[in-house]
Amino acid sequence: MILFYSKDTGEITGTIDGRVHSEDHLKMWVGDKNKTDRLIVEFVRVGEEIEVYYEPIYEEFIDDEGFTETREKGKKKKKRINAIFEPNHKQKDLFQLFDKNSSEVYKYKINTITKEIVKK
Repeated sequence: MILFYSKDTGEITGTIDGRVHSEDHLKMWVGDKNKTDRLIVEFVRVGEEIEVYYEPIYEEFIDDEGFTETREKGKKKKKRINAIFEPNHKQKDLFQLFDKNSSEVYKYKINTITKEIVKK
């Protein structure tokens, strides 16, 4: 996630959402470079979790009127591995909040001296 903010007030002026940024993202800018700065936070992989789910199995049959119908025959157990990412930042809880609900970021601003995120 990249947060753009006013150098004078710390007011957040825009974001580029995402967990990993390409060179193109890093070249982007919101506002005037003389008046805004940015805080770049990458998310790093910290583990994985296995998700178990059941996928329906269907079978076709011909009904009494000769039409082909489909019905669920059962379920097949499947597993999916999901990567777990965390923000690489000391205020990671806030970035996890912003990752889930990007509009929350505008309730905060950047302390222009410490570069920490503070509630308005």
